This record gives sequence, structure tokens and C-alpha cells, in this order.
Amino acid sequence: MSNQVPQQQITIPLSPGLIRALGGATHAVVWSTIHTACAKRGPRTVWHKNGRWYRAPLTVLAAETGLAPHRVRYSIQVLEAGGFIESTWLDVPRTTTGISRTNSYRTVTGCMGSC
Repeated sequence: MSNQVPQQQITIPLSPGLIRALGGATHAVVWSTIHTACAKRGPRTVWHKNGRWYRAPLTVLAAETGLAPHRVRYSIQVLEAGGFIESTWLDVPRTTTGISRTNSYRTVTGCMGSC
């Protein structure tokens, strides 16, 4: 077994201030994953309501963060209640099977409680 992180792994920097503002490292990992995904175009992002949303089932978000699904679900609840993320159901047309309805998330940025 190698002690090296595979090169294809994405590094998301977490500052101590972000961890404090969001209430813990787990919440910061979930928030940063959503924020990073929304910052770029990709297969799981869609433009809706004047912003880019990250469309991902809980299992995908759990796999991308390396966290257990129940931890991701709890972090989403905490982050949404704190006003740090927004979530919605987005209906997006599929090319062959009608409509795809998936949980979608985007981050709410601002002073993060430090202003």
C-alpha cells in the first residue's frame, strides 16, 4: 500500500477561519466541495435562478467528500439552517428519459459572520 495521495485527487484548501465560521471541519469540507463545484462548468452543474447549482445525490456528494452519507446529510441540514448554502430540487430535461430531478446545492457567500 502506498502512502501517497493519488495525483487525480482534488485538493480543497480549508482555512481555520472557514472551519470556525461553518461550525467544524466536516461542514467546511461539504461547503467547500459544493463551492468548488459551482465555481466551474461541469456535468453536475446547471445554471438556474441567476447562479450555478451543483446537482448531486447524497451518495455522490458523500463519495466526493470522503464522508459517510449520514454525515453529509447532517452537514447539509446545518449549513442550510445557518444560511451558508441553499438547496432545491431542479428538474432538468434529459435527452432520452424525460426529466431528471436531483437535489441541487449552491453556497451563499458573504462575510461568514466575521463582519
